[in-house]
Amino acid sequence: MDDHRSLSPWSRLAIQCLAGVVLGAGMFASHAGWYWALLACAAVPVLVNVWNFMDGIDGIATTQAMIALACFALLGPSPVDTVAWGAFAACCGFLPFNYPRARIFLGDVGSGTIGYVLAAVGAWTASGLDAEGHRGSAALLVLPLSAFLVDASLTLGGRILRRERWWLPHVSHLYQRWAKRVGRHWIVTNAYALFSLLAGCVAYVASASGTVCSVAVVCTWLVLATGLWLLQGRRNQ
Repeated sequence: MDDHRSLSPWSRLAIQCLAGVVLGAGMFASHAGWYWALLACAAVPVLVNVWNFMDGIDGIATTQAMIALACFALLGPSPVDTVAWGAFAACCGFLPFNYPRARIFLGDVGSGTIGYVLAAVGAWTASGLDAEGHRGSAALLVLPLSAFLVDASLTLGGRILRRERWWLPHVSHLYQRWAKRVGRHWIVTNAYALFSLLAGCVAYVASASGTVCSVAVVCTWLVLATGLWLLQGRRNQ
C-alpha cells in the first residue's frame, strides 16, 4: 500500500505494532514464555524501523542482517538455526546486486521484511535458549545488532532533544555523515561489518559463560559502542 500511495508514519507504525502482536501471539500459542512473546511484540516495530532508518548506503543493511542471522544460527537451537541460515542465504543472493555498487535497492519493503525476520528469528532464538537453560546466551543476541541499534537510537535521541521533527526522513545518522565525508559507501559498510563481526565473535565466546557474565559483556559492549559512536560522530560533524 505504501508503495502505491504514501501512508503516514503513524499508520505504518500501527501496522508494524499489529504485526508484532501477531508474532507475539503466535509465540505464546507455541508455549514460549510470555516475556519472550512481549519481546517479540516490541522487537518487530523496533527492528523494522531500525533497518529502514539504516538502509541508506550500498550493502550496509544486507551485510548487517547476514552477520546477525549467522550469529543467531550459531547460538540458537534447532529448528530456528535452519530458519536463520535460510534467511542468511537469501541475503547472500541479494548482496551482489547491492554491494559494492547498488543496482537493486531494498526499499522500505525489503528493509522492513529483513527487520521483521530478524525480530522473529531473534525472539525465537532467545526463547529456545531460555528453554534449554541458557538465558545468559539470550542476552548476547543484542551484540550482533548493536551497530545499528546504537546508531539509530542515539541519532533519534539527539533529534528529539534538538526538538526536530524526528519522525520525518533525514540524513543525520553517523553512517550517512561518514559516507558523505569519505565519498565511498563501501568503506563505511565494511567498517560497520567489521564491528558487527567482532561483536558476533564476542557473543559466541561469551555464550559459554553464565548469565551474570553475559549481561556484563553486553553492557560493557554497548558502553564501548556508544563511546565509538560519539568519537566517530565528532570526526564526521
